[in-house]
Amino acid sequence: MGNLWIAANYGFLQLEDKELRDVGYYWPDKLVRSYEMMLAPENESQSFWYTIDGEGIYRVQDTIHTLFSSKNGFEGLITMGLLRDKNGYVWTGSYAGLEMWNGKEWCYMTQREGLGGQTVYLLTQDVDGNLWAGTEQGVTKIILG
Repeated sequence: MGNLWIAANYGFLQLEDKELRDVGYYWPDKLVRSYEMMLAPENESQSFWYTIDGEGIYRVQDTIHTLFSSKNGFEGLITMGLLRDKNGYVWTGSYAGLEMWNGKEWCYMTQREGLGGQTVYLLTQDVDGNLWAGTEQGVTKIILG
């Protein structure tokens, strides 16, 4: 079946073969805001994303935590929404707007590019592959090509 990573406010657990185990990633003084929970088939490397308020977004792959912050192109230091779309791109919603990781760099969308509001609180993808972003001024539909 694979593994399920579970994010709590201050760290992570892993459900594997019906056993819940502590994976040892704890930050007692930091708040894990957004996270992506996903099943990982046993033959794939473990990979998931999470954010910590004020720091940026982390990608965990094979137990290596890579931080993306304003120092390397990520602007949403406090994120509310996090989604990996059907094409594998990672999207985040924050006070800075909408950001997407395409595997090489972060791309941005703000009100200037047509986003309905500046702050993105929630992200989801529908069955047709469209991305929906909930903002403080309403919902924006983004048609992914």
